[in-house]
Amino acid sequence: FDAVMALHSAGSPVDVITVADELNKAGDLQRCGGHVYLHELVAGVASPSSASFHAQIVTEKATLRRLEAAGARIVNAAQSAATLDEVSSFAQSIVLDAIGVGGLDDTDGVDEALESLEHRRFVETPWEDMNSMLAGWTPGHLYVVGARPAIGKTKFGTNVALDAARRGWKVVFFSMEMPRDELIIQMLSNIGGVDGGRIVQRDLTSHDKASMSRAAEEYRRLGIVVDPRPGLTLAQMRAKVRQVKAR
Repeated sequence: FDAVMALHSAGSPVDVITVADELNKAGDLQRCGGHVYLHELVAGVASPSSASFHAQIVTEKATLRRLEAAGARIVNAAQSAATLDEVSSFAQSIVLDAIGVGGLDDTDGVDEALESLEHRRFVETPWEDMNSMLAGWTPGHLYVVGARPAIGKTKFGTNVALDAARRGWKVVFFSMEMPRDELIIQMLSNIGGVDGGRIVQRDLTSHDKASMSRAAEEYRRLGIVVDPRPGLTLAQMRAKVRQVKAR
């Protein structure tokens, strides 16, 4: 399964040959049963075109099992000292939950929409003019920064990352072209106020080095996660964010 997901995340086709190759690269092919077992797995599965029908069967059986369990709970409730109204309400609730409709919201959503106006939902940017123009970074929105090379897109991104982290947000920074150490150096330069030209030339004064050391301490406290893997897919990004959130 790990090999299949790795291939899928990389945008590669998933079949017996590619999975075997992926397992072989990891040194796991023989441990997983070898080529023969992989072909047995494929031969033992019906056509993928029927997968949705098979899933429907699994769903129905799962619902029946939940209804069976709900029935036992209703019997126990009926034999308890609860009133008829209490048992009736309980029975309706768990049956609806069992068939998957107990949590549906049938309201028109107007009250919730109006209530959302009372709360500031955006994450502020480092610049007041941009906050006024965009209302900050709003959840559910995608912002694209575009410019020709050497204009400062990366500097813009690191400024945004540092500012958000200082405001208490957890930041994950994906870089598909710039090495991680170079990105971190840029952010340390920003934090410590050290001239970028001297950093590029590696011509740092003793004061610069002290400033960079202090900046490193602040950077560690901010806890920014930098992922420099090239060619990341959206699935890999989501997996990384979930991992960071869980941790």
